[in-house]
Amino acid sequence: MVRSSRLSFQRPRARRNEKATVFIYCEGQDTERIYLDGLKKIDEIAKNFDIKIKRGKGGDRDQIVTRAWDAIQSLDYQRDHCYCVMDVETVAARGSLDKAVKIASANNIKLILSNPAFEVWLRSHFVRSSAAFDNCDHVITDLNKYWRKNYKIDYSKSDDTIFNKLSCLIDDAVSNSAQVLECDHSGCSCQDANSSSEVYKLVNFLLKKR
Repeated sequence: MVRSSRLSFQRPRARRNEKATVFIYCEGQDTERIYLDGLKKIDEIAKNFDIKIKRGKGGDRDQIVTRAWDAIQSLDYQRDHCYCVMDVETVAARGSLDKAVKIASANNIKLILSNPAFEVWLRSHFVRSSAAFDNCDHVITDLNKYWRKNYKIDYSKSDDTIFNKLSCLIDDAVSNSAQVLECDHSGCSCQDANSSSEVYKLVNFLLKKR
C-alpha cells in the first residue's frame, strides 16, 4: 500500500558509460503510450536512456499514482528516474489530484500533468494557446481543426502513427507549451493552468536540454 509519507528506498546510481533507466507510467491505454514509445526511439534519447513504459487503467488521480508506485515496486531492475504521465481532468477531480501529488512526492515519482488532457500537448505541436477547455472531448474538437487540415482525417486516440505524424513538430510543441505555462499562465502550477501541459519538461529532460 502506498503511503503519503516518504518511503525510504535508494536507487542505484547508473554506472559510468551506462544508460540511465527511466520508468514512465501512463494513465491511459493508448495515446500517451503511443506517443512516448515513438519519442524514446529518437536516436539522441535512445543512446542515453533505457526507457520502460507501462500502460495504466485510468481511474481517480490518486489511484493512478498508487498503481504507478505498485508497478515501480514490481520492477526487477534499477530505475534512476520515475514518471507518471496523467491528465488533470475536471475541477471536480481536484481533491483526488491533490492526493495524487502528495503520493507522488512522497515516493519519488515525478508527475507530468496535462490540463485538462494529454491532447493539449498534441495540440501544442500546431499552436501556442492557453485557451481553457471543459474536458478532453472539447480539446479533441479543437485539435481536430489542425488534424484534418494536416492529415485529412479525424484524430483518434488509438492511432499508432500519432508520433510519426508529429515528430517533426516537437521543437514547436516544447516552445509553445513552455511559453503557455511559464508566460501565459505566469508560471503557476499545471493543475491550476487550464489549458497547459508539462510534457515538454519530460521531453527536455530526455533530450538533455535542461
